[in-house]
Amino acid sequence: MKAFKFIIFLLLILIIGACTYVAVQPNHYEVVRTRIIDAPAAVIYNKVIDFKNWEAWSAWIEKHPETKMTYPEQTKGVGGGQSWEDSDGVGNMKTIAATSPNYIEQSMQFDTFEPSTVTWNFDSTEDGKTNVKWSMKGEKVPFSFKLFAVISGGFDNMIGPDFERGLERLDSLVVESTKKHEITV
Repeated sequence: MKAFKFIIFLLLILIIGACTYVAVQPNHYEVVRTRIIDAPAAVIYNKVIDFKNWEAWSAWIEKHPETKMTYPEQTKGVGGGQSWEDSDGVGNMKTIAATSPNYIEQSMQFDTFEPSTVTWNFDSTEDGKTNVKWSMKGEKVPFSFKLFAVISGGFDNMIGPDFERGLERLDSLVVESTKKHEITV
């Protein structure tokens, strides 16, 4: 009986220690990925500003093809949005600011948690390509998100690979669409 109590006590200390470790993790995060895409900024901007285009390049829809997407009347520009439901839960996203063809700011919310801010920067390079910067940051991160981030190795490891895959797919989509419209003289 003494050994059983000792094991229970040890488990309790481990659980308290793990919960304390998760609780003291930062209450904010930021994930950033960039990619140079061989297309003008306006072309890429148009693929991102309209949420109906996201299904063609989203890494999350690729991973969860059963995702149910819902679109309001407006999907493009400031005020445009989308909602989704999948095995991970429900969420929504809305464009809150945009400056064509260089910048988009969006608000993304999962369930009833605090929304995250998603930003896109499209900077033209001298050789006609575009440096695309996709970032997401959040404040007031709930304990459950912190726990999942600790298990996943941090927010960057948890979200970053999906950003990389999304940018890769966006690159392919944009380059393919620009090749269709090339005119050789």
